[in-house]
Amino acid sequence: MPEPTKDSLASASSTNWLDNAPGGDIPFDQLFGTEPEASFSSANPTGPAATTSPTATTPTEPAPTTEGFKEIRTATGSVYKAYDDVIKGIEEKDTLIQQLRDKFKTLTGNDPLKPQPEPVQQPGYLNDPTRFANDLADAAKSGDAKKYRDTLVGLMEEYFGPARPLITDFARSRATQQVSDEYKDFQQFVGSEDFNKTLQRNPALAQAIKVSSENLAYQSQLPELYRLAYESHTARRLPEIVQAAKQTPVVPTQNVRPSVQNTSLTPGAPVTQRDDSEMLKTSEGRKELLARFRAQGIEDFRW
Repeated sequence: MPEPTKDSLASASSTNWLDNAPGGDIPFDQLFGTEPEASFSSANPTGPAATTSPTATTPTEPAPTTEGFKEIRTATGSVYKAYDDVIKGIEEKDTLIQQLRDKFKTLTGNDPLKPQPEPVQQPGYLNDPTRFANDLADAAKSGDAKKYRDTLVGLMEEYFGPARPLITDFARSRATQQVSDEYKDFQQFVGSEDFNKTLQRNPALAQAIKVSSENLAYQSQLPELYRLAYESHTARRLPEIVQAAKQTPVVPTQNVRPSVQNTSLTPGAPVTQRDDSEMLKTSEGRKELLARFRAQGIEDFRW
């Protein structure tokens, strides 16, 4: 009789069909112990290898290359310690320049890094009478009153241009004299530092005075503007003047009795007993009457 094999004995004594499954010969404690993953891996050596996810690491930038590099310091304060710093700094500056360039071009329509064409200056009306005649005729033909006026004013500006400083000085001198008639110390004020400080505190007034001095059309307003400047300065000093008046001691005045002065009275002409009507009949009498009247202060006497 043949000797029974191991498989036949296992099948004969087994009551579970899983005994022939892979790992069926592993004890229960070993199969489901404290480390089941290790049990399964040892029980299934031919199974698929367990995969483990690699540990996530944060990428790091390469260290700047400093070998053989000498530190660079610019006059604007930039410091470069490596080749990579130089490249990065140049890129950042190029980006910023381009942004500012695009912004300026959007606002003005001009590229600040490109040379702009020089504006063509046309000759003045005095040097080009034909241009003046054409501009004036075009303004009249189109009915543009403003252009017509500006053309004439432009010719006058060129004609009186050399004399503008004299006209300005004359306007200021006349306005100063007019205000000095009202305020006696205005002449000293307009040439003092207080006048300049007043204009600095009132820039709109300073601009108005400048325009009125240089423009013939507004020179009539210059005295009024000067007066406003003086009154503004005086109003600013008013508390100081009041305070100084309070601190000034008041000296009591003494009543002086009037003194009687001796005066000499000029005696009048002697009065005669003769009748005036008789004296009028003779030249000697009339002379006597005339001398009497003069002594009494009567000069114009009608006979």
